[in-house]
Amino acid sequence: MPRILDCRSADLHYPLLSEPESMPVLSDRGKRRAILHATAPLPRRLRLSVRSRLLANLEVGKARRASSIIIGHPKSGNTWLRTMIARAYQIKYGLPPTVALKTDELARLDSRVPRFCVANGFYTYERALHELLAGDRFDPEVADKPVVLLLRHPADIAVSWYIQFTKRVSPSKRELINASLEHPIDVEHISRWDFVMHSEIGLSCIIDFLNDWERTLENLDHTLTVRYEDLRSSPFEILKKITDFIGQPFDDEVLREAVEFGSFENLRKLEASGFFKYGGMARRKVSGEDTFKVRRGKAGGYREDFSPEQLREIDRLVSSRLSPTLGYQDSDAAIPADPDPQRAAAGTAPAKGPAA
Repeated sequence: MPRILDCRSADLHYPLLSEPESMPVLSDRGKRRAILHATAPLPRRLRLSVRSRLLANLEVGKARRASSIIIGHPKSGNTWLRTMIARAYQIKYGLPPTVALKTDELARLDSRVPRFCVANGFYTYERALHELLAGDRFDPEVADKPVVLLLRHPADIAVSWYIQFTKRVSPSKRELINASLEHPIDVEHISRWDFVMHSEIGLSCIIDFLNDWERTLENLDHTLTVRYEDLRSSPFEILKKITDFIGQPFDDEVLREAVEFGSFENLRKLEASGFFKYGGMARRKVSGEDTFKVRRGKAGGYREDFSPEQLREIDRLVSSRLSPTLGYQDSDAAIPADPDPQRAAAGTAPAKGPAA
């Protein structure tokens, strides 16, 4: 029987179980796959416990090696943003366009590319990142790194999160999340509305996430808060603001090409063709419109999915529980107007951005 992976190192430089000690260090993605593979034969309870601990240590190692941290609830624009940033580095250093930014693959190809830690910092093992920034495992070196927080209207997140969780989340991650819930999600039968109203993973939980991270950032020195709605309406300006903030400025032409690469039409076409071989943008084997990572990406789109009575309940929850300083109290005000034509002609037209 293969031995269980050693979890004593926070960096988790695991060899595969049958590989010699001289094997080259795995990428972060490779380490995650090794963890999932090695723990698959274990009884469910032990499997969940060991996976949670090992994957949490992997998140800690990623954060400590990273030069910058990007935080966002699933479906807040995380994948879209890192796709554009990755494209900027690919253009700058001539790297292959299929390599992702979420882990360390780009940095392993070219040492000039910094490592990023992109996470939600909230669900199951990813909560370990929050502990480094504000919890019992507070790490001043990690807390001193630039931290970007991605916001989005919580109701738009909830609708997209429903589709992501029921159609695209991997079985291993879904199992871990469900194990943390008092009332696990039955993905085959739960309705959109019941998911949105679910107290442990739906709208209320998303509001808690946004409020919690807003409070956390108040105690950090190097932070930037970005709204998905602003990134969508002014992608060039916001992308430039983010890359300047993290200390990685790019030429304007490079950023414009990265924004064009990240357009809805282009990403949808690339996803459908199987261009992305792994990661969040990889095409799923199941069919159907909702199985695409790139969907509508429309600000305020949740208002098309529910009845007037349901919308009133959503608005009540948002107005009564979400921090007003996040800018989503007025549902109409949360949806920005299109940029003016002159700015669009200058290369900063609204991105036809995907749902993250």
